[in-house]
Amino acid sequence: MNKIFKILIFILAIEICLGYLYYLKNSTIVTGHYVSSSLRAIDRVSNILNKKNFFKKKDTSEIDDKSKKEDEDKTSVILNNKSACDIYLNQNQHLNISGINWLRKPKDFQSNIDFLNSFDENKDFLILIAGNSETFGADQNLSERLHILLQRKLRDEIKSERIFVVNLATLGGMISDHLYEIKGFSEIYKPDLVIFYAGGNELSLTRRYEATITNNHLNKKNFSVYKFISTPNLLGHVKRMEHCLNQDLFLMKNNFTENSPILDVEKHIQFHFENIKKKFNNKSIEFLFYIQPLNKKISPSNELKFNFEKIINLYIDDDRFVNLNFTQINSKLDFKDLYHTRNAKLVSERLSKDIINKFDQNILKKLDK
Repeated sequence: MNKIFKILIFILAIEICLGYLYYLKNSTIVTGHYVSSSLRAIDRVSNILNKKNFFKKKDTSEIDDKSKKEDEDKTSVILNNKSACDIYLNQNQHLNISGINWLRKPKDFQSNIDFLNSFDENKDFLILIAGNSETFGADQNLSERLHILLQRKLRDEIKSERIFVVNLATLGGMISDHLYEIKGFSEIYKPDLVIFYAGGNELSLTRRYEATITNNHLNKKNFSVYKFISTPNLLGHVKRMEHCLNQDLFLMKNNFTENSPILDVEKHIQFHFENIKKKFNNKSIEFLFYIQPLNKKISPSNELKFNFEKIINLYIDDDRFVNLNFTQINSKLDFKDLYHTRNAKLVSERLSKDIINKFDQNILKKLDK
């Protein structure tokens, strides 16, 4: 009995060793789970037997036909590989750049593989688009979003494949976000032209800031957000910190009012437009700033009505500022709600026309035409 027990222990030890060695050899397949080498051996033998039975039962002519069809399919794939690759290279992709973060997440952008493969900063003309979910293309066909249509239109007009349009828009993005988004992306690729296409989320500007200051305090001067974390052993820590803040500088619950300059949507947009203009002038970067069309066919809720009227009537005396609500685009767009649309074709045509009218010489100069 003792001998039998020792033999079993010996077999088990060998089994474990063989299994572990096999696991190490195939670690990319096994994914961390110990699998009995004996069971693998049995499985392998059964597969070999099954294959033999399969070929015994199969008619050889059927096998030949199948092999012929597979060869034809492979040939077809090889012949069409280039066109399939070209299609894939130009498909819209969601990408992010390692090391560039926005709101604690990698900065997401939309472009295609061809941009990553072939873009040359010294020879090609790069346009960046910043904005919100409408600019992102949330309710639009993946292959017909604003940046795709705009790139296609500009390339057709200029007769060059060396124009690239990259979409940096974020879902829920505000005008106050876009300059930082552009700045982050510009650390990798410096743009020749930047398009801001925004305004929809500013409809709920008051509610957004009100929600933000429930747990945070906003510096009125630079809109930075600070959060004070209460220390468990210091009761009333947050209240004491609030008491020490200068309420002329910080917006908090106790001095929050709807007529505060930080909450006036018109002043909010004007402030950020001037800030963008100053920064871009210093860096010699061209830009166009568009207030996106709002749907005038439906009535906004009472909460949004005041900001709605201000946005559609907003005017800034600068040829780089365009409020599309002064144009006829609104009546032709297929709106889903107050500012989301199902098709970006009309907008891309308008933007393309403006870009060519204002910057065609810049584009041609960069392309050496």
